[in-house]
Amino acid sequence: MKKSFLILLLLSFCQLMQAAESKACNTSNENYCGSRTFFRPRSVIEDVSIFFSLNNYNNYRNYYGFHVNEADSERINISKGTFYEKSVSPRGNDDCNKNVGTYFLPENKPAISIIQNGANADVNSLWLNVEAPTGSTYSSVLSLNPERQIFGGYFSYFQEFECLKGSWLEVDFAVYEARHKLHAKEVRINNDVTGIVPGAATALQYLQGGTNQLQYGKFLCDRNNVNFDDIQVKFGHNWFNCNQSAHLGLYGQLLVPIAPKPTAKYLFEPLVGRAHWGLGAGLNGAYKFYETENHACVLMADASYQYLFKSNELRTFDLTPNGQWSRYLLATKPATTIDTFPLLNATTESVSVTPRGVVNFWAGLHFQKCDWHFEAGYNLWWRQAEKISLNNRGCGSTKGCTVSNVNGNVINGNIGIFALDNICTPLTASTATISDPTSAIVTDSTFIPVNISELNLASAAHPRTLTNKVYGSLAYDIRVYDRPLNMGITGSYEFSKDRNAFNQWGILLTFDVQC
Repeated sequence: MKKSFLILLLLSFCQLMQAAESKACNTSNENYCGSRTFFRPRSVIEDVSIFFSLNNYNNYRNYYGFHVNEADSERINISKGTFYEKSVSPRGNDDCNKNVGTYFLPENKPAISIIQNGANADVNSLWLNVEAPTGSTYSSVLSLNPERQIFGGYFSYFQEFECLKGSWLEVDFAVYEARHKLHAKEVRINNDVTGIVPGAATALQYLQGGTNQLQYGKFLCDRNNVNFDDIQVKFGHNWFNCNQSAHLGLYGQLLVPIAPKPTAKYLFEPLVGRAHWGLGAGLNGAYKFYETENHACVLMADASYQYLFKSNELRTFDLTPNGQWSRYLLATKPATTIDTFPLLNATTESVSVTPRGVVNFWAGLHFQKCDWHFEAGYNLWWRQAEKISLNNRGCGSTKGCTVSNVNGNVINGNIGIFALDNICTPLTASTATISDPTSAIVTDSTFIPVNISELNLASAAHPRTLTNKVYGSLAYDIRVYDRPLNMGITGSYEFSKDRNAFNQWGILLTFDVQC
């Protein structure tokens, strides 16, 4: 049975690795390879290694027949901990695919050129209201190097039920601060040339909201968010026990959303939690393969799947026909005078977001010698690509359908892409892209509004994600007021296979007490 259990876990791991391999790029949510507007980091509740390191062994210590004191028969274990994690920036050009900064930039480039009417520029600065004085040309290079830090605490309550032998309840939650630093850097090629529009002396100043036009997607350097993560509740039953040397149990899990939803106001917004209901199941087991009077060695494993249900969120979209970063094009309305504003003020919509599946596989090897504990562990985390759909628009591709977004702007009605080459009347250029110089812009003969069907839903969906995490722990048992207390420290490192998640290191201090 033990061999079958291990083979099943190995096959599941291999299937996940194969499913996570990248496929040919297209505009679907699964395989879109362009610039994204939304980044969803791993939440603390999703990180089972934080809750399992040392804690899983203490929860099931009675099953292993090795106690702090053989007279103890407590059935409640309370774990509290303090954690800190910090992302690690890749080094060198070889790590370009793992640089989260490329996640946000056109064509996933490590840096983009911003040139006023440049023939080969990635972005025409005029779309960003950056216009150099007559006789000069604005030119710069923009790069991003995002950083994420989290600091906070978690609480885990575990209880066995005497009346339902083998059944147990676990409740987990966390509160922490998420701090995001975008580390946006713009280097001007012509150092003395800046824009003449107030608030748009440079492209970065405009993207940071310098003109007060950007309502969403702003490039602010440093943002923090202190909040509760979602609450996770597990109820399980250990249906297999073998002479206090092994156990195997099944459990169901419920994710209760209490975390705040994204606001879309900032690129790389600091997020805490998921803010979605979730339902799942898992398998938890252990095998004690070595024991003496004062020593024990236990191999533990846990595999779980959770499905997160849809909920409304604000997301900002590019337009499929107009390409990446088209959200930063200038828009206008039909009128007798020119009044332009960023297109993303109109393409930020409240949409239905379904995070879908999350898989966690955890394994730990725990060695206890008298009151000392040593543990080494591994965690595979896989998250499915988000699915986004419009909220009962009823529009489809109907040109005449009008829909107001959260700002009252009307998609399919009165919003069109501004023709930069026109200075007299608000005409549209429905085929324009963010790199187009004025000489390449084709002005429409009539006002053509943006169609709701043109929103690139994949541009605002977080893609499939896979990480591997390893950790090592050291702990010691003491007694406080005749209660066993386990104090430990854990160091960890998480590896991401691509730019969809961070490489990061972390440290965790834990306190487990039996009541």
